[in-house]
Amino acid sequence: YVQNEWDMSQVFYSIIDSGAPIRGLVYSGDLDLVDSFLADQWFVERIAAARNLKVVQSRDEWIYKRTTKSPPTGGGYVKRFGLNKFALDLVQVKGSGRFVPTDRPGPALQMISNYIFELNVSDYSNIAAISTNPAPLLKEFQSAPEPEQSRKEADKIYDLPGVTFELNFNQYAGYLNGIKGNYLHYWFVESQRNPDNDPLVLWLSGGPGCSGYTALAWGNGPFRPNRDGSTLFENVYSWNKIANVIFIDSPRGVGFSFQNKTENP
Repeated sequence: YVQNEWDMSQVFYSIIDSGAPIRGLVYSGDLDLVDSFLADQWFVERIAAARNLKVVQSRDEWIYKRTTKSPPTGGGYVKRFGLNKFALDLVQVKGSGRFVPTDRPGPALQMISNYIFELNVSDYSNIAAISTNPAPLLKEFQSAPEPEQSRKEADKIYDLPGVTFELNFNQYAGYLNGIKGNYLHYWFVESQRNPDNDPLVLWLSGGPGCSGYTALAWGNGPFRPNRDGSTLFENVYSWNKIANVIFIDSPRGVGFSFQNKTENP
């Protein structure tokens, strides 16, 4: 069959030939499988060649940040063409499909904000000075506020999937933040005997750089994985038979432990 597509070239030509001070924007997502960003790039470059548009800015990456305190992420790429008072920006939005404002609403808002207000700037990395905090719900749509939890309640493991036996001890998991920007993940299992009076054992796996959970799951912890890869059986020789044991992923970067470089470069 014959597929017909409307060619917008003549529209662009008439705009450029008018000499009016107009700035255009052609954008697409790099995951768009309907209108490929490469097709948009070829179209704009064909327009530029036909009307002798100069490359004002070579293709370069632009950065997206939700707020000034948010970590930067790749927003996409931008290339600018121009002639006299006419300018045309070709923008690629990273991680978006056909509907950019739906797939990547944050970068889309930053893109259109830079396009509208930063008329003399071709870098789309300027943060949109717009609040994205949602408006409060009307009272009739508000749910009852949940009671505040203590740190202990928040870290408590109430249901561990795959356990095939009844647990007779409490366990907790979360992050220890002793140094700003460093978050060490821990898993604490209380003693099965007398948690209030039994000693506390701190387990740090060797290596250095081995996750503490290798011991939790395959060594001296209270459970071990079955061969099905989804259930846990009891380790009757667990060290928490006689002591409280805390397993830690250390140093930072091991297992679930990480460094927040915006807090601690």
